[in-house]
Amino acid sequence: MELTALTALEQARLIRNREISAAELLTATLAHVREKEKQIHAFVTICEKEAKEKAAEVDQKLAAGEPVGPLAGVPYSAKDLYCTRGIFTTAGSRILTGWKPPYHAAVIERMNAADAVLFGKTNCDEFGMGG
Repeated sequence: MELTALTALEQARLIRNREISAAELLTATLAHVREKEKQIHAFVTICEKEAKEKAAEVDQKLAAGEPVGPLAGVPYSAKDLYCTRGIFTTAGSRILTGWKPPYHAAVIERMNAADAVLFGKTNCDEFGMGG
């Protein structure tokens, strides 16, 4: 079964039923991205450390029988436009090179509350202004 070809709901079901772990799905996703990224160049940042921590947190919650969010363990990427606390955010602009926001954007907070796993930031037009 190709884990990265499944829908988010299918991935979440497999994790919730403990047929796979969040860490296992994240590993498969990162391998897939690394393979494809050589041709696509879509990612500005891969936040592997933070993603592994979140995946481990989800797996620990499930092992302890604690409730998890509807997207528990599902890896996702966000446009580099969205602020992510402690993770480089450039909004596609060289002006913001090296900036790590002190807060999360609302959409990132909601994804965290759903126990989804942010693994990377994707490229975007400068400040989302379009071409």
